[in-house]
Amino acid sequence: IDDCTILKKDKEAFGLIEKMRSIPEMLSNTELADAEAKIFIYSCSAELFLYAGSGKFEEGVGIVSSIENGLRKLEDKISMDSKFVLYYNLGYLYFGAGRYPKAIFWLNKILNSTETLVAEDIHCFSRMLNLLAHYEVGNKDLLRYITKSAQRFIYKKKMLHQYEKSLLAYILKLSGSGIEKKRMLILKEFKNEIQKIFNSSVEIQPMQYFDFASWLDSKILGKT
Repeated sequence: IDDCTILKKDKEAFGLIEKMRSIPEMLSNTELADAEAKIFIYSCSAELFLYAGSGKFEEGVGIVSSIENGLRKLEDKISMDSKFVLYYNLGYLYFGAGRYPKAIFWLNKILNSTETLVAEDIHCFSRMLNLLAHYEVGNKDLLRYITKSAQRFIYKKKMLHQYEKSLLAYILKLSGSGIEKKRMLILKEFKNEIQKIFNSSVEIQPMQYFDFASWLDSKILGKT
């Protein structure tokens, strides 16, 4: 599935996901107890990643109810790390679909958790995506507060990278700008800086979690 995703062979990837989901039919009850949760998590994460990676966010939203049912059914069998990955992917999916309150809902499942020591990278990216979601819905007063909170969290964890410094700084600038022309200049400056950062091989990993450049293009060009 991973190879098909990298090669943009979405049809083959979806076919493999369906094959994976048929595995429980071949297992005994003893084997099933251990495998069911793993199959659920991996297949759902892969499917959400495919929808997001191909920009088919609305199609992805169509499978959320079945994922919610699976989460309820397998609640006690899924690790917190795996739940966080799934919550983030759901938040990203809703963000891409332009349904920002729903994105915030799923991201808050991570941010409001006391389990801050697991999946620290996901926790960090959830904070970044949460800032952008609140920016999109126009929560300017709250945005300044949660940006400061994100700064404290990231500094405390000693996880601050250059792209995070840039995002935090520009979100604060955007939250304080009420003039469209000025906001557009800030977005263009942000885009130039992000491109310079991601052109280096050192900080390419963040692009696997969120396509910052495409989001900035959507704001600058006025498209989804």
